[in-house]
Amino acid sequence: MPGLDPRFMCHQLSVKPGSKPITQKKRKQGEEKRAAVKEEVGKLLAPGFIREVQYPTWLANVVMVRKANGRWRMCTDYTDLNKACPKDPYPLPSIDRLVDGVSGQALLSFMDAYSGYNQIRMHPDDEEKTAFITEAGAFCYKVMPFGLKNAGATYQRLMDKVFKEIIGKDMEVYVDDMVVKSSRTETHFHTLEQVFAILRRNQLRLNPEKCSFGVKAGKFLGFMLTKRGIEENPDKCQAIIDMRSPRNLKEVQQLTGKMTALSRFIPRSAETALPIFGALKKGRFAWTDECEEAFQHLKATLSAPPILTRPTPGARRRTTADLLREQGITRPRDSILEDGKSRTNFGNDLPKVETILPKLLDNCEDRPTHLANLGKTQSGRTVGSLEHTVIRIQHNIRKPGTS
Repeated sequence: MPGLDPRFMCHQLSVKPGSKPITQKKRKQGEEKRAAVKEEVGKLLAPGFIREVQYPTWLANVVMVRKANGRWRMCTDYTDLNKACPKDPYPLPSIDRLVDGVSGQALLSFMDAYSGYNQIRMHPDDEEKTAFITEAGAFCYKVMPFGLKNAGATYQRLMDKVFKEIIGKDMEVYVDDMVVKSSRTETHFHTLEQVFAILRRNQLRLNPEKCSFGVKAGKFLGFMLTKRGIEENPDKCQAIIDMRSPRNLKEVQQLTGKMTALSRFIPRSAETALPIFGALKKGRFAWTDECEEAFQHLKATLSAPPILTRPTPGARRRTTADLLREQGITRPRDSILEDGKSRTNFGNDLPKVETILPKLLDNCEDRPTHLANLGKTQSGRTVGSLEHTVIRIQHNIRKPGTS
């Protein structure tokens, strides 16, 4: 396979000065895994992705991982090499922004690169640092392998450079996941011609088995995208629906992890999840009736999750501040209590605030809207939705007489 011209871009390692090369001791593997390793090495040797190497200074073991289709994927344990390399700060796109930009389109085309990482060459000086050991000997990669610390950043940099003219307009890319979008059917095929011309010019290849062209719906970064909007992946919803009630802390942790991934599709998610998250704070496992009620409510919600829509350009949006001002409530003042915790002081407006809170919560369910990049605080914490804002107000109100 020709692959990308290395003069255009290649992957170069940046090993910290003074780092001591580490040679891992070969690990034992079962007969089935050894046979799978032999087969994978043969597949990599045929197109020239790897070459045999002698006396490598860095050496890693291979790790076999079974894929969903039952086949084996050969990975390399680059833990030691990755520790010696600083992180590439090149930014990856915001998943929320990408999903928001792709939803509600007339036609979509989903594309996946054929052995995407392997289409980028390793810098010749760094090839032997990727050496790995097998029963057949030691080999190193001539192309960028999976498992290297900054491989994702290098691939994203390539995609941004190659598709710079159409990214954000007619196409969105997250590492090796690509989707072409069109709001009008008649323009979609012209956009595909542009994409294919760019791929051909840079000698990049697609995997036809994982591509879908001219469809109205499809999965992208874990979400189901349709013309109606953003829908949750039904498999993720079903995973919670099929769960039994947790019987230990580990199962509660598994449940909370799945809930976090689906939080934007759960109305009043913070309020719903509060009893379940509370089960993690008691030191010992205690699944109460309140936890069970919240769990069953969660299952009922996910049996028919809402469809999120993009904000309509030019439409008037009502924020928490807007609704408070409509009630004649002035901006709250922060105060510090004796315990060092910050509480919101509404002063004389407190009765009005307590009256409008139920209205604010009702407004949260009027029209679910997917808002990407609502902002972050200096500590990096993402600012939540209107619903979360209301709940924070409920918890942070400073009532008269408190100190």
